[in-house]
Amino acid sequence: PAVSIFPVQNRRDVARTASATAPVLLSGDGSGIVSLAAAGGLQADRPLLYAGTLVQDQDLLRQSLGQPGASIVVTDSNRRQARRWGTVRDNDGYTERAGEQPLVVDAADNRLEVFPGSSDASRSVTQQDGPVDAAASRYGNPVSYTPADRAANAVDGDPATAWRTAAFAKAEGEFLELTFDRPVTASELTILQSQRRGNRWITGMDLSFDGGAPQPVGLGDESLAPPGQTMQFPRQKFSRLRLTVTQTNLGPLSTFDGISDVGLAEVSIPGVTVPTTEFVRLPVDLLKGSGTAAGTLPLQYLFSRRWADTADGLAGTEELALRRRFDVPTARAFTPFGKVRLAAGLPDDKVDSTLGLPDASQGGITATSSGRLAGAPAARSGSAVDGDDATAWTTPVGPAAGQWVEVVYPSPQTAQDLQLLVVTDGRHSVPTQIELKVDDADPLRIDLPGMQAGKGEPRGATTVVTVPLGSVTGTTFRFTITATLDVTASERGPVLPVAIAELGLPVRPPLDAATTVPSECRTDLFSVNGPDGTTVPVRLVGTVDDALARRPLRIESCGTPLDLAAGTTSLTSAPGTSTGWDVDLLALNSAKGGGPGVDTLADRPDDGPTPPTTDVDRTGRLSYRYTVTDAKEPYWLVLGQSFSDGWSARTADGSSLGAPTLVNGFANGWYVDPAKNGANITVDVSWTPQRTIWIALALSAFGVMLCLLMLAFSPLLGAGRPVSKSRV
Repeated sequence: PAVSIFPVQNRRDVARTASATAPVLLSGDGSGIVSLAAAGGLQADRPLLYAGTLVQDQDLLRQSLGQPGASIVVTDSNRRQARRWGTVRDNDGYTERAGEQPLVVDAADNRLEVFPGSSDASRSVTQQDGPVDAAASRYGNPVSYTPADRAANAVDGDPATAWRTAAFAKAEGEFLELTFDRPVTASELTILQSQRRGNRWITGMDLSFDGGAPQPVGLGDESLAPPGQTMQFPRQKFSRLRLTVTQTNLGPLSTFDGISDVGLAEVSIPGVTVPTTEFVRLPVDLLKGSGTAAGTLPLQYLFSRRWADTADGLAGTEELALRRRFDVPTARAFTPFGKVRLAAGLPDDKVDSTLGLPDASQGGITATSSGRLAGAPAARSGSAVDGDDATAWTTPVGPAAGQWVEVVYPSPQTAQDLQLLVVTDGRHSVPTQIELKVDDADPLRIDLPGMQAGKGEPRGATTVVTVPLGSVTGTTFRFTITATLDVTASERGPVLPVAIAELGLPVRPPLDAATTVPSECRTDLFSVNGPDGTTVPVRLVGTVDDALARRPLRIESCGTPLDLAAGTTSLTSAPGTSTGWDVDLLALNSAKGGGPGVDTLADRPDDGPTPPTTDVDRTGRLSYRYTVTDAKEPYWLVLGQSFSDGWSARTADGSSLGAPTLVNGFANGWYVDPAKNGANITVDVSWTPQRTIWIALALSAFGVMLCLLMLAFSPLLGAGRPVSKSRV
C-alpha cells in the first residue's frame, strides 16, 4: 500500500523519566546503537550515554561508572570518514587512519563532527599492517563515495579488489601514492589493473620516487589479466612512490557520460611480497578514561561489517570480512555470538554444499551455471532440477544469450524429449533457442517455437516446452541459451532475466524450507590474534529458507568461552568465499567481574530498572511539566526531542538543572538526585530560543504596521506643497 500504519508495542512517551541506575556507556555513535539493538542488547528503560559526551565531562563519567549495574559497550562505529550531502545514498567515505590528511582537498567533503572537541581516540580508525601504506588523490566518482574503491585495495593481495577512480570523470592526473616502512631498492614493478572491466583502462603512467621528477612509462599492449603489466625504470632506492595516470585507451574526452573508472588491483615490487592488511581500530576513549572500572564492569565489544547487498548492483562491499583491533583492559572471558548471512556471490554448487546437499561425487547432483540473479541464492541452477515448479534458475539481469546451466549426475542418465518448464509471466525474458551438450557429444541446437513472454500473467506463471531429443544418455548435461525474446520493465530499462523452473531432467529431493542448516560446532568463522591464534567453537542457528533469502542466522556459542589477555587484541573473520557464510555482526560479551556474559540474542534482557512515578503535562506547544513523586534513586528527566542546548529545565522554585546531556543517542536528559533535589519535584522544560523568535516576530509585525501607516498617510503628508515647474 502507498501508506501503512504499524502499531508500536510498549512505546515510551516523548517526555518521561528513566532510572539512572544501570546506565549503558557506549563508545561509538548512532550506528553503534543500531548494532546494539541488532545484538538484542538494547534496553528501553536503561539510559544510554555516549563516550564522546562522557570523556568531556569527567564528573558525569565518574558518576555514571559508579551507578549500580553500569555496563560498557565498545563498538566499531563513529568512524573517521568523509561525508557528502548531494545524494540520498553512499554519502560516507572509507574509514580513515588516525590523523589522516587528504593528498588532494575534496571540496565536497563536509563532514559533521558528532562530538565536537573529541579526538581520534573517540573514533574508529583504520590501521594498515604491512610493508606499505596506500593513499590516493581520489577514489570512486565525483558524486558519491564508494569505500570499496579505496587506495588500500591496491596493496591487499586480493586481485578482486582495487583502487578505482574517475568514474564518469577525467582520469589523467589521478594518482596512487605508496609509502614503505623501510627503503626499497628496485628497477621494476608490476601493476594489475582493475579486473572489473569497463570501457576504459590505463595506457600510460608517470612514476615519481620520493617526490622527484615524474618518469613516464608506457604500458603498451600487454594483457590486463593476471599477472599484470611490468613497468621498468632505472634501479634506485626509494621510500615513497607515486603512480600517476597520464593516458587511457580512450584518449582526451570532452564528455564522460557512460565512461568507466580506471584503477589498480595490485601493485607488486620485488622484495615487497607481504600484502598490507587493514584493521579497524575501535575507540579507546572510554576504556582509558574509566580506569579500573573497565576491568570490573560488564563489557561488550560489538563488530558490524560494512557490506552492500549484491542485488543492489550500484555499490561494492567495503569490508569482505571483519578485521578489528581493540583494547582489553584486564584478562577476561567472553561469550561470542552474532549473525551471519549466506555469502554473496557463492557459486551455485558451493551454495548447495554449504546447505548440506551432496554433490555428484557423493551420490547427489552437482548443478552449476554461468551466473544467476544477483543477491538471490534461491535462483541458482539447482532450482531447475529440484522438482519444484515454484523455484527456478534465473539468469542475471541483462541479455541472457550465452548463459548456461550444467547438471552432473553420479551415474549415466537417459533423457527423452525433455519437458522444459519456462517462466512466462511477462516479468521475464524467454528463450527461443537453446543448445544442449551431453558429455562429449556434439551439441544439439534446438528451436523453441511459439514461445511467448506472457502479459499480465500471475507471477511465476510457466509454460511447458517439449524439447525433441529422441533418446540421449550421459552424466553431464549443459543447456546454453542461444536466442531469446527480450522483455524490459520500461522503455529504457534493462533486459529482464530468463527463468527456467525445470529442465525436465531427473530431479533431486527439494530442500525443506524449515530444515535447519548444518549446526555442528565449527571453529572456522573467526579467530583472534592472527590466523594461528585463538579460535572458539560456535554453531549456526537458522533454517534453509532464511539462508536462501539471505536473512540473518544466529551465531551461537558452543559453551566454550573466549579468554582474552589484557592488551591489544586483533580479531579476523573468515571471508564468506571460504566458509560459505559472511559474518555480519559479532559480539563478545563479558559479565561483571570478568566472567563470560550472556548471549542477548538467545536470552534477551529485560527493559531495565523501573523509573520513579512521573506525570507529564504538555503545558504548551514547546513546553512540558514533569511531576515526580517519591523518588528514591537518581534518575534522568528525558525529553525525546532532538538534542539542543536550547532546551531549559527549571524546578518550581526557578532553579535551573543546567544544560541538557545527550542521552539515548538523540534526546535531552537532565540528571536528578533526590538527595539533592528532593523526592518530590516539579520541573518545567521549555524551548527558550522561541522567546527570541516571538520578539523578532513582534518587531517585524510592528515594522509592517508602521510601513502601512506611512503609505496610508503619505498623500496627506504631500498636500499643500508647491508644485515645482521648470522650463526647458
